[in-house]
Amino acid sequence: MELRLCRERLERLLKVLRSLGGSATVRDLQRTHRVWWWEVEEAAKLNWISISIRRGQRGRSSHIAEIVSKYTPAKLPPPRNEIERSIKLRHRLFAIHSVDVTPSASLFSLRLISKTEAYLRAYPRCKCRAAAATGASRLMKRLDVRLMRRWLFCNDEGSLSGELPQTVTELQRQLATVGIQIRLTAPPLKKPKGSRRPVRTRSGPATFPPNEQTL
Repeated sequence: MELRLCRERLERLLKVLRSLGGSATVRDLQRTHRVWWWEVEEAAKLNWISISIRRGQRGRSSHIAEIVSKYTPAKLPPPRNEIERSIKLRHRLFAIHSVDVTPSASLFSLRLISKTEAYLRAYPRCKCRAAAATGASRLMKRLDVRLMRRWLFCNDEGSLSGELPQTVTELQRQLATVGIQIRLTAPPLKKPKGSRRPVRTRSGPATFPPNEQTL
């Protein structure tokens, strides 16, 4: 799974380093301030900090994170609300298991496993098949699951190759290259049933709904 550094986490990392005098060991950042190693690496790629190795006479070496000069050109990462979230692991597992095949009753033929069985494989703690069937029906309506299943079918056919994308936008972009477009369609709205009962208001007498005035 690809991890991306957001602007808020970068500002927190720089604030912690300034409070420590401009430099600190990566081990101390992880243990004391809960700044992870991949965040330090991403900040170094954007030229906000530098990582150096300090080797001691005894013991293991230490990685030192230090704020670079303010005159060094650096790039700002996008804010947190602009970074697209990756598809959840359980949803990916359900999509992968839902395209698995199993031997059928007839000879020399295969069939897809049931959606309930795919849900039970993705959620092993679920023991009730009725609840699994309900959960599988709910997941099959999700856009990310539908896109991932279509991508897996195209991958089996050979029209798409590579690693499985982690975001909905990347899935849509790759499927568009082979002429497949899947969008989330909202269910049709039910026509509200009209009522002839008068609607009472605080500021006036009783009124009737529109188009249903009494003659």
